[in-house]
Amino acid sequence: MTVFPVHPSIFIVDDTPDNLRLLSQLLLDKGYAVRTALSGAMAIRSAAAMPPDLILLDVNMPQMNGYQVCKHLKQQDRTKDIPIIFISALDEVNNKVQAFQAGGVDYITKPFQAEEVLARIETHLTLRFLQQTLQEQNEKFQQEIQERRLLENKLLTSEGKMRAIFNAMTDIVIILTLEESKIAGVEVIPTHATHNLEQTLLIDETIMQFLREDEYSQLWTEQLTRVCETQESITLDYELTCEDKIYWFSATISPMPDHGVIWVARDITDRQQAEVALRASEIQYRDLVQTANCIILRWDKNGYIRFLNEYGQNFFGYTEQEILGRPVVGSIVPSQGSSGEDLAALITDICQNPESYKSHENESICKNGERVWLSWTHKPLVNSQGEYFQILSVGTDLTARKKTEEALRLEQEKSERLLLNILPQKIATRLKQFEGSLAEQFAEVTILFADIVGFTPFSAQTPPIELVSVLNQIFSRFDHLAERYHLEKIKTIGDAYMVVGGLPTPCQDHTEAMAEMALDMQQEIAKFKRKDGKPFQLRIGINTGSVVAGVIGIRKFSYDLWGDAVNVASRMESLGEPGKIQVTAVTYERLKDQFILEERGSIVVKGKGNMKTYWLLGRGAMVS
Repeated sequence: MTVFPVHPSIFIVDDTPDNLRLLSQLLLDKGYAVRTALSGAMAIRSAAAMPPDLILLDVNMPQMNGYQVCKHLKQQDRTKDIPIIFISALDEVNNKVQAFQAGGVDYITKPFQAEEVLARIETHLTLRFLQQTLQEQNEKFQQEIQERRLLENKLLTSEGKMRAIFNAMTDIVIILTLEESKIAGVEVIPTHATHNLEQTLLIDETIMQFLREDEYSQLWTEQLTRVCETQESITLDYELTCEDKIYWFSATISPMPDHGVIWVARDITDRQQAEVALRASEIQYRDLVQTANCIILRWDKNGYIRFLNEYGQNFFGYTEQEILGRPVVGSIVPSQGSSGEDLAALITDICQNPESYKSHENESICKNGERVWLSWTHKPLVNSQGEYFQILSVGTDLTARKKTEEALRLEQEKSERLLLNILPQKIATRLKQFEGSLAEQFAEVTILFADIVGFTPFSAQTPPIELVSVLNQIFSRFDHLAERYHLEKIKTIGDAYMVVGGLPTPCQDHTEAMAEMALDMQQEIAKFKRKDGKPFQLRIGINTGSVVAGVIGIRKFSYDLWGDAVNVASRMESLGEPGKIQVTAVTYERLKDQFILEERGSIVVKGKGNMKTYWLLGRGAMVS
C-alpha cells in the first residue's frame, strides 16, 4: 500500500444519501478524509473552494448529471487536474465512453465491491501523487537549470570584468609556485604594466630577484614560504635598480591554493620621492613654526593637542611633554567662560564643523589659571585620502585689547547711568542721535509741585551737611514713589519737588497715578521731624494740561517742561495750605470717580483770575 504524505481527501458526489453513507464509512475506515455533496452544483462550488485529492462522481443526478459536472470541473484551473472516478449502475459501453470523454479516469459499476473501489482509489491516488511529485521535481529541475545558466552568465561576466580589471591595472602581478621552499614556477599576469617597456624591464628585474641564488633571493623565498605556511597576506616595500635608476615598489603577497602566492606590486617611486621632499619641507616648516611670534596649535578632531610651538608653550606655561596629548578643554581653554558661555561646547562644534570657524575670538586659560583672550584662525587638515583629521590654528594675544575694551565699556555704562539719572531713557536715546534742541508737544499730562512747609527756618538752624542729608532722604523717598507709579521726576529746586505723568511715553492713567503719589508723599513726609519734634508738612499742587517738554542748549542738559499748565500747577502749590493737596477743576474731573475730593471754592490766581479748586483728601468714592 502506498504511503501518502498526508491523509488524502476524497470527495463523494451522489444524490442518494444511502450511497453517500456507505461509501463514506468505507473510506473513513481506511483513514481517508471524506467530504460529500448531494448535487452537481454543490459539488462544483465545494471543489473549487477546497480542491480534494480525488472525486467519486455519480452519473444519474437531477438538474446536472455527472458528465456535465465532470466537464465543468475539467474547465477550471483549480480542479482540472483532480482525478474523477465515475461510479454508476449504468454499465453500457457508451456510458463508459462518455465518462472517459468527459474527463474521467475510471468507471466503477454498481453494485460495487469494496475491495475493488479501494484498490482503484489507491491506484489513482498513487498516480496523482507520483504525477505531482514528478511535476515538482521537473519544476525544481527547470529552476536549477535556470539558476545554473544565471550563474554561468555571472561567471562569464565576472571573468570579463576580471580581464578588464587586469588590463586596466598598472600594477605588476606575478603568480609564484613553491616546491620544497623553492620557487618552481613563475607566471606573469598580463596587465597594463606589461604593455610598457620600462615596466617590462622592472618585471624582469623583479623575477630575477627571486631566481638569483644569493642571500637576497633567499630572503625573498623565506617571505614567500611564510605566506604559504601561515596563509596570511603580508605587505612590504622594496627597492629595485634598473639601468642605473632606483625604483620603489610596495608589494602585497597573498596565499593561493596548491603552494602558490600572488605577488601584486605597485610602483611607488613618485610617492617615495614626494615623501622625501615632504620630510624636508616638514623640517623647514617646523623651524619656521617654532620661531614664529604667535601661537601655532595643531589638534585632532577629537579635541586633543598634537603640536604646540615654543611661543605657545611659553605663553600658556607648559613644556612640550606636559601639553602634547592633552585635551584643549581644560588645558588652554576653560570649559566655561567668565561670563558663563559654554566654551567646551564651542570647542566640540569647532571639531565637528571646522569650516564654520575660520576665525573667532574666545577666552583661554594658562597653566597658572590666568584668563587671557586670543584671536584664532583655523584651517582643517586632510590626510592622503582627503579625509579631515586635524585642525591647524594660529592664535594672537588679545588680552591687552580686551582689557582696554572692558574698561571702556564700564566707563560707557557709568556715563549711561549718569545720563539716565538726568534724563528719561527715551529722551537720552534720542539725544545721543540728535544735536541741538529736542522738544516735543504733549496734549495732556499731569504736573505736581510740592514744597516743604517751614523748611526755610529749619535750614537756618541746621548745619549744611545735615540739611542736605535730610533733603536727600526725603527726596529719595519721593524718587521711589515716582518710580513705583511710572512718573517722571523733573527737578528739585531748594526744598521744592517737581514731577510729571504722561510723558515722555504717553499713558491714560497719569492723573490717577499722580494722585496716588501725592497721597503717599503726605504719608512719607510725616515720618520726618523738625527740631521741635513736629512732623514736616507738604504743600502740594496738581494740574492737568498741555505742555512742551524737552532738552535745550548744548551743555549741562536738563529735561524740563514749559507751558501754562506748568505755571498753574506751580500756583496750586504756592496758593495751597500746609498738609493739603490742591488740584484744578481739570484734574478734579479726572479724579472725582476714584478719589475723595472736596471743593475749596474760587481763588485768585495770578495771570488767570478766579479759578475753582479742590482739595484731594484720599482714595475712594466722592463724598458729596
